[in-house]
This record gives sequence, structure tokens and C-alpha cells, in this order.
Amino acid sequence: MKNQTRYLISLLVMVTFYLDTSTAQTSLTGFLNIPFGIKMETAKKLLLQKPGVKFIRQSDCDNLYFTGFSMGVYKADTCILMESPLKGRFESSKLVFHSKVELFEEIYELFRAKYGNPTKINSEENNIFFRWEFPVKGSKYKNSITLQNIPAADYFMLSYSGMGMLCPGWLQYYSQKNKK
Repeated sequence: MKNQTRYLISLLVMVTFYLDTSTAQTSLTGFLNIPFGIKMETAKKLLLQKPGVKFIRQSDCDNLYFTGFSMGVYKADTCILMESPLKGRFESSKLVFHSKVELFEEIYELFRAKYGNPTKINSEENNIFFRWEFPVKGSKYKNSITLQNIPAADYFMLSYSGMGMLCPGWLQYYSQKNKK
């Protein structure tokens, strides 16, 4: 299994650089129909409109946990909406899949077709991640999508981040707060 996973990783990396992705999406402003930066309560309501989604709990750091989330035919075991340091604002999401390597491969191919070749690729041992980065006008930070396989923990994760859109706001908020 270990050699098979290494072969898969090598194959995915090679294929990444040879396929045409000229029609790739070049911006990212949210997670599905949930825009980065909206109030967490609104983000929660939007996610709960999806069929089968159920709210589980709110963590101590105000992240929201859900089950029953599907992205097309792909069912996530857990969906997490994460709050930014600007209290009450949606900053990122994580989807956790306890699944086989084949599903990771399918989602990778789907995202490569939609967003083009990953901006960053990293692999150590059997862990691998692909990151697609999207520039945000007026920000040195970028929004991103990361697909990470963690076989030792028997899951993989798909993360959407709005850091590029919210980070300038954080800096402005904290600089104004510290002036007082």
C-alpha cells in the first residue's frame, strides 16, 4: 500500500504539469454560496439550506461543525466553518473525508480541471497537499484551496481560505483598536 501511494503521488505530480488548464477559474470569493467575510450566523443559515446538512456544535473558538454535507456526489464526514479574528466573520472552511485514495484522486482531478494546475505541491512520506492560490486585488495575501491527504490519520481534507480578502481588514481593525 505504501509503494502504491507513492506511485500515485508521483503520477499526480507528473500529470499536473502536462495537462492544459487554459479555462481555469482565476478567483475565489467564498466557499460555495457562502462569501468570505459575511457574519457567521448568515454563513450558518446558508449552509443549513443545503439538503441533509445538520448543525452539530459550536467550538470554544466559535467554529461551527456540521454533518451531512455533500459537494456534488462527494460526501464529507464533517464540514467546519471557521471564524476570523474579526469576531463573527466567516474566514475559511474545512471538509473532512474519511475515504479511500480513489476519492482523493477524483477530487484532485475535478479541482485541477476547474482551477488549473496547483500553485503549490508538497509531499512528505505519504502525505501530500495541493494548493491553488487566488490573488486578491489590494492585498498581499491570497485566497486559497488546499487538498491534503493524510493517510496516517486515515482521512483527507479540503480547505477553502479567504485570508486574502480578510487579512487587510484584520490589519485595519487591529491598528485602529491599538490607537485607542
